[in-house]
Amino acid sequence: MADVNATTSKRAHADVDKENRAATVKVEDGAKKTRVETSLTAETLPPPSSTFVQLRFQLARFKGVYRVIRVPLNYTFANLYKLIIFVFGWHGDHLHRAHAGHFKRGGKLGPWPPGDPLDVDHPLYRIYEMERRQDVAEYEVVMKGGRRREVKEAEYFGDIPDTEAIVEDQDLCLSQVWNPKARKNASKGACGNKEVGVKFEYDLGDCWEVHITMDNEDFFTVKPPSNLPIMVTSKNKGAPPIEDVHHDILGEIEAHRKTLSALLFYSPNIFARYLRGEVDSVAGKTSLEVHLVGAPGEPGARNEEDDGDDDVDAEGEDDDDDEFQNPFWFTLQFLDSK
Repeated sequence: MADVNATTSKRAHADVDKENRAATVKVEDGAKKTRVETSLTAETLPPPSSTFVQLRFQLARFKGVYRVIRVPLNYTFANLYKLIIFVFGWHGDHLHRAHAGHFKRGGKLGPWPPGDPLDVDHPLYRIYEMERRQDVAEYEVVMKGGRRREVKEAEYFGDIPDTEAIVEDQDLCLSQVWNPKARKNASKGACGNKEVGVKFEYDLGDCWEVHITMDNEDFFTVKPPSNLPIMVTSKNKGAPPIEDVHHDILGEIEAHRKTLSALLFYSPNIFARYLRGEVDSVAGKTSLEVHLVGAPGEPGARNEEDDGDDDVDAEGEDDDDDEFQNPFWFTLQFLDSK
């Protein structure tokens, strides 16, 4: 994978900067009424940042369905949730949660196990068992206003308390998971940033999983500062099957062959427009479409013929999903308020 060309990137940053300056001027001019007009984006996105982390978002069990995105390091997990929903074309009406911590790459995830997919005794669900330590907390992170659980202690851990701290997802930043100073990452210095991963689960009935890791060892400096993500995936293909459908659909092609809307790559403010409710994304039969909300206009999907090339990541490795094994440190769970 590679970044979009330098000319496009510079143009994107310039456009973002122009929008940010305009918003700042309006606020400095004065009035509370003007400030309210810009709050739709401001209350969702953090302030512009110059430090970005390049993350790989791999849809588990679907070869070739992934995103590589440079994300502001001050994004909260609430911001991350919105970004994932947008770039994978999901409507966001289901429960979601995530686990973060130290992991080791293992074998590929196999086919979905037979029987009850929610059988927590199946080995598939034990790849995220925690290594209990007195100095390590397990966190349940809930959506703002979501339900809370009481702190519990598990008897089978003996003298080691099973601590479950509760924090809302808008209070936890990516810099607390991946950090230029490894001692400040999720493992508190026990491992490098490359060994830290997030397993994001969406729709706990159908159990879509997105595995999130650093795609590049380096952190990036963006000038001027921005609070909008930068898509850097070079191959505009790969989208999930149609959501909430549990049977084959006539005309739906394989997930890795679906095309992606060019708006994901070449419209630098598209995520801000999504947050304002101006555009939406949806995974369809042959493409992931980005379209105006309430308008019958063109979806903006780029249609490309399958070139037969295998997808590879930034290091030239095949992008088959790897299983996360033996993680520890802490667990993050996001639960929508219903």
